[in-house]
Order: sequence, then structure tokens, then C-alpha cells
Amino acid sequence: MNRNEKGEHDIIGNTERRRILVGAAVLIIIIASVIFYYAFTGKGHNEVVLPVPSQDVDLQVNRFHYTEVGQGDTEWVIDADTAKYDKDKKIAYFDAVTIKIIASRGQRYTINGKNGSYNREKKNM
Repeated sequence: MNRNEKGEHDIIGNTERRRILVGAAVLIIIIASVIFYYAFTGKGHNEVVLPVPSQDVDLQVNRFHYTEVGQGDTEWVIDADTAKYDKDKKIAYFDAVTIKIIASRGQRYTINGKNGSYNREKKNM
């Protein structure tokens, strides 16, 4: 054991302290380097590739959900995997669609389809 300036005994000596400090500094530099590498190169991030809608569609939405309350408090709920909207024709096209109609008297109807469309102007489904 070494004696410090106050005459007390040190458990570890100056050489051991230096080794511990140098080791800690090297560890901090390695961790910081790894963090900066992943932060600035973009490695390790999950890349999300967005599909590009076809040219004849103005808007495309995945996992589409729409609710409309019509005349007499009739409620329409539309859920679809994909919805595409053609602004010129005012028609929405759906893939893997479920339509729920809840009438004002409490009647409930559910329609499932592989494909469907909705004309906003004529309100035809």
C-alpha cells in the first residue's frame, strides 16, 4: 500500500488509478464513436420504403378508415387495406374492404369485398 500526502494508506496506487482512468476514457471514446457512426451513417435504422401510387391515382392511403353519418343518422364505416382516390372522377377505389352500415333504427349490415368503389358525387358504393 502507498501513503498519500496526508499519510493515509491508499488501497490502489497511482499507477492503478491511471490505468483505470485511461481504460474508462478509451471505453467512453469507443461508445461515443459507435453512437456517432450509427447516428450519421443511418446504419441500424429500419428503412421504410413507401409504395408509389400508380399514375392514374391522385391519392393513396394504406389502412384506410372512414366514418360518415348520413341522412336519418345512418352511419357508414369503411375500412380497407388500401384506398385510392381519383379526383377527376370523384371515385375512391378500395382493396380488401369492409363496409358497415348502421341504420337509425339499429339495423346493422356488414359487407366484405376483395375490391370496391365509392362515388362521392352520387354517394354510390
